[in-house]
Amino acid sequence: MNVDAAMFANSNKVGVGRVLRVHEGNFLSAFVNSFPGNVVVLIAEALALREALQWLVEQRYNHVILESDSLLVVQAFHCQDIDLSVFGFDYR
Repeated sequence: MNVDAAMFANSNKVGVGRVLRVHEGNFLSAFVNSFPGNVVVLIAEALALREALQWLVEQRYNHVILESDSLLVVQAFHCQDIDLSVFGFDYR
């Protein structure tokens, strides 16, 4: 699953999206959502990851490879010393 975020400063919105493919690369599902607000890119990318993880849990998917273009969010997610609960993360 690939996740990403976009900032729309002119309309004061944050967009997040995800694309899920099967292991051969064939398309399975996609989704986009927007939130009001103007946040820094790192927060937007974290929101995109959180939304994707929440959906995966709800759909009972497991053994999913997550991809993001935000190295800092990926590193923070893997770091046990950083408390991500302020972003709603409860998936470790």
